[in-house]
Amino acid sequence: MKILQSMLCELICFVLLQILCEDQGFFLEIVDIIRGFGLNILKAKMETRKKKLWAHFIVEVNIEYLIEISKIKQINGSI
Repeated sequence: MKILQSMLCELICFVLLQILCEDQGFFLEIVDIIRGFGLNILKAKMETRKKKLWAHFIVEVNIEYLIEISKIKQINGSI
């Protein structure tokens, strides 16, 4: 049973974050913030769409982390 529990705790998913940037200089600041949350950035790129600069990040997230964030949002009434 302990093996199954430890396997469940290690479930990983991949999340695409898309962030509208005002300036290209914010890209590295965003990277620092994402890493500060303990997320692993697998791929990152900048793109211009309709004259607006977008940062795209594919991050690796532990399922437990997502569950905890959703609980906090529910408690705070953010959802």
